[in-house]
Amino acid sequence: MKHRFLISVLFLLVSSTSFAWNRVGNGGGAWICRSYVGSFSNTEVSWVAQIDLHEASSQYGLKIKNFSGNYRSIVKKVAQRLSALPNNPLAGLAPFLKEVNDLRPGQHVTYVDHDLNIINDALYFAVPKASACPKGRIRYEQIVNFDNNGFIFVQKSLFNHLSERSKAAMVLHEAIYAYRRSLGDTDSLNSRRIVGLAFSTLPDEEISWHLSYLKNDIALRYPPSYNFYIKMISDEGQIQPLWSIPIRLTGLTKGASTENAALEVVSNYLGFAFMYVDPIINPIKAAPNLSIRLNDGNTYTAPLTPNGWAKRLSPNLFSTNPKYSCEAVTMVGYNDVHIICVSLPKN
Repeated sequence: MKHRFLISVLFLLVSSTSFAWNRVGNGGGAWICRSYVGSFSNTEVSWVAQIDLHEASSQYGLKIKNFSGNYRSIVKKVAQRLSALPNNPLAGLAPFLKEVNDLRPGQHVTYVDHDLNIINDALYFAVPKASACPKGRIRYEQIVNFDNNGFIFVQKSLFNHLSERSKAAMVLHEAIYAYRRSLGDTDSLNSRRIVGLAFSTLPDEEISWHLSYLKNDIALRYPPSYNFYIKMISDEGQIQPLWSIPIRLTGLTKGASTENAALEVVSNYLGFAFMYVDPIINPIKAAPNLSIRLNDGNTYTAPLTPNGWAKRLSPNLFSTNPKYSCEAVTMVGYNDVHIICVSLPKN
C-alpha cells in the first residue's frame, strides 16, 4: 500500500476487565450550531455534527459512506463490517455492543431533557468554522453520558437532531469506547478514530491496516502532553495526508531534567514522516529529546522544545534516489502544527 510508514513505540499498558461505564463520564458528544432567536440568550439548534464523523471528514479528509435504513440497521451493518476485517482488533466488542443495546430506552438507558455535563476526556481538535453557523454560535455539547452505577443518559433533543447515520455512529462510539477503556484507554481519541474509519469509504484492507495499530496489546495511549500530527510530502512536492489520529507519545524514560522517547519511522520511496508537538495546546514543561530512527540505519535526535522539533537529516536517505536530502519544516494548521519532512535536492 502506498504512503505507508511504521511507527513503533515503547508503551505502558494499563488493562482492566471491567466495562468502561463503571466510572463517571465516557459518553459521546457533538458540535452544535445554536442560532440566536430574537436575543443572545435565546437560541435554537440549527444543526448537530457528531464528533467522530466530523473529525473523520474535516480533520482527516475521509469520505463518509451513505447508508439507507434506520440507525439500528446501520449499527448492524457497520458492526458486521468491523467483525469481518482481517486480523480483527475489535474481537471483544460484541458484549459491549449488547450492553449499549442501540441506546434503546430501558432499564439502564434514560432519555433526559436537561443538559449533560461535558466530560474531560473528549480532547477534540477539529473545531467547525464559525462561518458554518453564521447566525449563532458553535460549541461542543454532550449527548450521551454514563454514571458510576452503570446507567446511560441520553440528551433527548440533541439525539433526535442527529441523522440516522450519526445516531448509529453515536451507538458505535459508546460500545467501542467502553471496549477501549477496558484495554486501558483514558480518553476517546482512539475510539473516535475507529468510528471514523468504520463509517468511511476506505476499502476494508485499508481500514484493517490502520486498525492494526490498535491491537489489544498496543493501546497507543500516551501522556496527554505530547500530541503529534502526521503528514508527508512526496518527491514530487505533493502533500500526502496520512489519516492518523493525533498520536501521543508513550514509553517515556524520565531522567533528572529530560524525557526521552524513541520512534522508528520506516520510509518508502515517497518520503518520511516526522512529528511535532503543539506547545499551544500542550505546553512542554521539560526539555525532552526525540529520537527518530530511519531505515537507512541512522538515528536522529534533537530536543523537543516549545519551539518544536527539527533536524536536518542524512543526504542519502532515499536508497532509490540518493540525490535527495531531507529537512523537517513546520506547517501551521488550525489548532495544530505539523512537521513535514520535505525532499530537497542535494547541494
